[in-house]
Amino acid sequence: MKLNPQQNRLFLFEQKRIKGGAFSIPIKVSFSENLCVDLLSESLGYLVERHINLRSAFEQPQSIPHLTLSSHPLNIEVREEAIELKIDEFVKDDARRGFDILNGPLYRFFIFQGIKRTILYLNFHHLIWDGSSTSVFLNELNIVYSSLKKNEVPRLKNLDSGRYENYRKRLRKFSEDWGESFKQKLMDFYNPLGVLELPVDYIRPKEFSHHGEMTEFELSGELYENILNICSSYNINPYSFFSSCFSLLLYRYSRQETFYQGTPLLGRFSREDINSTGFYVQTGLIPCEVKENKSIKNFLTSHHDNIIKAQHFKRFPIEELFRIVDSDFDQSRTQGYQCFFMYQDFSNKKMEVDGISYERKHLDSGIAHSDLDLWIALYRNKISGGFHFPICLFKKSSIELIQQEFLSIVNFVVENENSSVGDIPISKEHKKRIKNEFININNERSDSLLVHFRKKVLEYPQKVAVKSTFKSLTYEELDILSNRFSHFLFSIGVQNGDLIAVSVERTADLLIALLGILKADCCYLPIDSKFPKDRIAYMMEHSGAKKIVVDDQTKDSFKNVELVNLQSFLNESNQFDQGEVDFKSNGDQSAYIIYTSGSTGKPKGVEISIRAMSNFLLSMKNEPGMKAGDTLCAVTTLSFDISVLELFLPIICGGTVFIASSEEAKNSQILSRILIDHQITIMQATPITWRLLFNSGWDGMNTIKVLCGGEKVPSDLAKELARSCHSLWNMYGPTETTVWSTCKELKDDNELISIGYPIRETSIHILDSKKNYVPIGAIGEIYIGGAGLAKGYLHQKDLTEERFVTIEGERYYRTGDQGRLTSWNEILCLGRLDHQVKIRGHRIELGEIEYQLSQINQVKQSVVVIREDVPGDKKLVAYFTLKEKITETKIKDSILNSLPPYMLPELFVTLDEMPLTPNGKVDQKNLPSPYRNREVVDENLTLAETDTEKKIAEIWKRELRIPNVYKEDNFFNIGGNSLIAASVFHKMSLSFKCNLELALLFEFPNLTLLANEIDALKKGKQRKFSNIIRLNKGTNGKNLFFFHAIGGNTLNYRIFLDQVMDYNCYGVQSDGVDGLNLQRNSVETMAESYVRQILKVDADGPYHLIGGSLGGLLAFEVARLLRNRRKEISSLIMFDTAVPQRKRSKIDQISRQEKNSFRTFGFDQIRRRILSIINFVYRQFNLPVPISLRVPLLEFYNFLALKRFRPKDYDGDIYMIRIPIKEKGIYARKDLGWGDYVHGKIEADYIDAPHEEFIESPEVAKVFGEYLKRRF
Repeated sequence: MKLNPQQNRLFLFEQKRIKGGAFSIPIKVSFSENLCVDLLSESLGYLVERHINLRSAFEQPQSIPHLTLSSHPLNIEVREEAIELKIDEFVKDDARRGFDILNGPLYRFFIFQGIKRTILYLNFHHLIWDGSSTSVFLNELNIVYSSLKKNEVPRLKNLDSGRYENYRKRLRKFSEDWGESFKQKLMDFYNPLGVLELPVDYIRPKEFSHHGEMTEFELSGELYENILNICSSYNINPYSFFSSCFSLLLYRYSRQETFYQGTPLLGRFSREDINSTGFYVQTGLIPCEVKENKSIKNFLTSHHDNIIKAQHFKRFPIEELFRIVDSDFDQSRTQGYQCFFMYQDFSNKKMEVDGISYERKHLDSGIAHSDLDLWIALYRNKISGGFHFPICLFKKSSIELIQQEFLSIVNFVVENENSSVGDIPISKEHKKRIKNEFININNERSDSLLVHFRKKVLEYPQKVAVKSTFKSLTYEELDILSNRFSHFLFSIGVQNGDLIAVSVERTADLLIALLGILKADCCYLPIDSKFPKDRIAYMMEHSGAKKIVVDDQTKDSFKNVELVNLQSFLNESNQFDQGEVDFKSNGDQSAYIIYTSGSTGKPKGVEISIRAMSNFLLSMKNEPGMKAGDTLCAVTTLSFDISVLELFLPIICGGTVFIASSEEAKNSQILSRILIDHQITIMQATPITWRLLFNSGWDGMNTIKVLCGGEKVPSDLAKELARSCHSLWNMYGPTETTVWSTCKELKDDNELISIGYPIRETSIHILDSKKNYVPIGAIGEIYIGGAGLAKGYLHQKDLTEERFVTIEGERYYRTGDQGRLTSWNEILCLGRLDHQVKIRGHRIELGEIEYQLSQINQVKQSVVVIREDVPGDKKLVAYFTLKEKITETKIKDSILNSLPPYMLPELFVTLDEMPLTPNGKVDQKNLPSPYRNREVVDENLTLAETDTEKKIAEIWKRELRIPNVYKEDNFFNIGGNSLIAASVFHKMSLSFKCNLELALLFEFPNLTLLANEIDALKKGKQRKFSNIIRLNKGTNGKNLFFFHAIGGNTLNYRIFLDQVMDYNCYGVQSDGVDGLNLQRNSVETMAESYVRQILKVDADGPYHLIGGSLGGLLAFEVARLLRNRRKEISSLIMFDTAVPQRKRSKIDQISRQEKNSFRTFGFDQIRRRILSIINFVYRQFNLPVPISLRVPLLEFYNFLALKRFRPKDYDGDIYMIRIPIKEKGIYARKDLGWGDYVHGKIEADYIDAPHEEFIESPEVAKVFGEYLKRRF
């Protein structure tokens, strides 16, 4: 017997995705008295014989599932059990057991006979059963039991043996009868509404699991009557009422106005269907549309109308409907809907067997249909209900809170029908818990941080308070010098309350200046001398600062302002009073002002009081905690507010702060050395700093407390830090609330990364757009109140009033961050609500970048977004439309006049027009990939014209998978790389029937120029092969030589050229890349040849030699040969190049994978021999080997050279960039084995990138460029 469409779909899920009891239908029937067990068993057997589906199983001939009869004894078990709790536990376990659908039986019956009553438990597989089948079955059980008791033949309607085939034919006829008008109505009613995104407690698994749990509630008495009355007055039914309330609940938690609600629909279309048992139920989709300004009354009636309309389409196959509403289905969710509503009405049903009444109870089947299922059962005097939920997404405590909120919504809807949807408040229980758990305010007053510092001076006068690489100060020295600096400030006209800018290098002296300013009752303004001049000028002018503290390194960056040279003061400090300054601040005096990114195009100055600063530091002293024995390493620039913790927390605790210089903080190897050498026990940094430390080979320290903040900490990094360090603390807070406002210790088993709980004298609220509380678990905006609040934005009263608001009589800051409170009393931060983002710890207002773009006359409209097309690689991308053409270079120059480099977009994309939402806003979801829609703003774009241009354009379009290629396009700017280049040139060689070298792409990356060169080659132009090719033309006269890897060409070094534009760059390519002279060579032979050619390019040196993998070996050997010729080697740089290993036991996994790709036996050996023969034939006729054959031969010959190379001693230095240190093999050695041969210094940086992609990693190129700048 063939399956109907619903069965086919369920069978597929059962076979491919779901195991266990995901499709069981358990039913518990509790009788008020005892029934005769034998008679009940006989009655059940009668019904099993009557309903053919209960005697069925499934088979799959030719992989097509069929229903077939199976012979099994009656599957009934009788148990003596009177304890209901034990029965419920048994039922719950059995519901999860599932069935053997290929062998059967597909039902299980249990009779529990107690002392006073009988309980019947039935369990069916959904493939042969549905909810209506249960009602039919129990009605017939009453008839059969009563008849058999009287020894009569049960009077039941005959069932047609072909009823299931008839049903299947009816469904097929329905589909054949659908006309265009029906389909158009369906298309008008159903639209893609998007995925319902409920906030969950765990990271969503890649594949949705239906295993779940259940909650329950009961409504009775007056509320029961009121629900029925409101349904009657609005002419709706309880089904519509509860479906409406469910929609309101889902909107409250998701803030999505439109989504689909799944629901079972009666799929029985004839009297024959209605009297049968089986799987007839259809899945329906109810469109839910929630508007806050709509009245509750109107919402109930309109939602009811949608339910009625959805019933009209229930004969339409759900698979077809899913294609309309959810074409982008992924297996992490249920298709088409993410919420499910089940309703059963027992209020008019006679629930008895032979006059003995029974109660049907909804069971915890251990199954969830979707992210959240609501079930409702209507009885004559009560309503039962509850939620099923998948345990892979939710904790039960969270669902219990959701249930509280649902019941609150039901009560409000019943009592406030004329209110609007937006007026529905959160439940009293939620609000009480929020105020009890998320407000950490005890109104404690605390002494100033200067008082606490003075206490530590008296307690530890000779202890080191602050140190840097070349200087240290005891508590007493720091106190005296900062006192003297205060008196010095007064001597030059500074008065209490003045604002003093600070721009000095990061040394121990920095703290003298800051403390001295604070002791003078003044406020400091950090200025980074590396900021653009326009930005510095604006900050100085806007703040009104008249003086700036500088040192010899920064003084030349400032004009038209009074300079206070810190080093000059220190040279003359003895002439100033060292006595305590009588600071008069009552706590309201400003301590510092930090300028952050502003949405209007100008940075805004956040003004923090000494009281807020002191409260923050005292809170940090307790948690995460710092003691007198601790040493903290400060790595953050002064213009970033988290420096406040680093510089001041240690000196109010009696600890020590080590201030790393800018260069030390940026160099991961040096920084890791500092952590060890100075016995650092606490360090605070952004996630990128911690990741770079690990990549440099740092293994963590079980003595260090890690504070991580500034942007969201990735879960993989959190686990690595938690495992390898003493403790890990996740820190959260905006500048406007004094550095951090919450903290949380993370363990390595944390699923979701929580920001924890409010710090001392701080309160957190999560509010909606109308500043109303949202329930616990729902998403809203994070508002922060308490002692840490800033005084406001300097000289910006309107903006201060906009962002600092009053909630229930208390002042709060609107963070613009999305967040939610959890059922376990913690806070989750879910990203920005507005345009502000964080990259590498820098808070960036996208609106500020957009403002600067808008100031460019040629730009018509712009939007700046964060894209992460490659996981973990966040990029700022600017999209814009133009009034007239402008070059990208001019756009960048214009932006950099006003913004720091970290705010410069990495990619620029011009559009004909911006994609818009129906509301007229920029539709960011439909902004194209910058690699797909890349009309370059530098050029007037022209489509290919000549035949050659058109052929090249067509190949590029196909291989790069982009819609258009233009004459002005550069291959590498539109997504091309060295890996794709080989395939592209193979196809071009075939198309043009000529030999093309990959090196052509360096000479002619532009489509038009490449087409011209190919035309010339076709006409007979001869290209003279050279191993040395010019990659660019620099300006500083220094030459860099990049040596090929196993592939033989040097295209993969192109990514490095942007980092070394001042240098003359040359690529050293292998013999044979042109298809000629393709033969085996050793590293030594190749190096000798390359040296002769390099000397023709540059006879005197000094030489910069660079290579990755095999290229590193070539660079090494060339360097050795040049040194033998008494030539100077300026730098020898290797990218992930290890000393070749002879013994297999010493070969690590990476090397082994590379070696295995060139196995010397079997098919590979035969293939290479054939290729060698082909190569021989081509060489005999002086013909180039085709690219498709050329590449594998080159790789094999070069691999053999690599494998056989044995380094000799080298008297020089090596710098390498490599992957992180491994546990075993050559990669476990920091020097990758070169320490055995190199008699100079070996320096290394670490980047976590795959070996095979290492050379083309943007991060490697960036570190390489920074090394050259640092070194030369």
